[in-house]
Amino acid sequence: MIGCVTAVSLREWRGVKPVARPSGVAITTRLRTTSQDDQVLKLVAEHLGKLRRADLALVTRRQPLGGALDGTSKQQARRNRLNARKRTLTAESSARWANAIIAANDDQYRLARDVQHRHITGLRARDAGNRIPPARPGKNAGAGSGNRYPGTGHQRPTPTSNGHLRWTSSNTSWIHRTPIRN
Repeated sequence: MIGCVTAVSLREWRGVKPVARPSGVAITTRLRTTSQDDQVLKLVAEHLGKLRRADLALVTRRQPLGGALDGTSKQQARRNRLNARKRTLTAESSARWANAIIAANDDQYRLARDVQHRHITGLRARDAGNRIPPARPGKNAGAGSGNRYPGTGHQRPTPTSNGHLRWTSSNTSWIHRTPIRN
């Protein structure tokens, strides 16, 4: 038969079953501390801040690995550096704080290097886009040649749909990103 339920019956409704609240509930009230607790927390924060700053200074002054090392040797040298950092920090705090400081400093260093790389890449791209080609005599350079810019091989700039100017030439296709204004 079409549209009929087969011999398998549906599960029986058992009602709603109450469950316990989640165990990882966030505490919304502030921790009430005494003046002695505040003093201890301030000292701990100063100590950990000093450790983090010292480790970050060490990371930023890191010496490059030797170019003669192969892949395995470079990896081992990186591990040795990391283990030395962790050993130094663990001696002055705990292993948990050492791991947290190293992870935070590595993330901060990596982010700063990425931003620096993107900034330099953007500067190079902007410099390449705004570079004026050297003046060179064209075929018809000079007065009466029809060139608005004699000697460069460029005709008049033509505006694009977004208002930027596009310079065209037989030898180059060079885009000015910002309109030229006198």
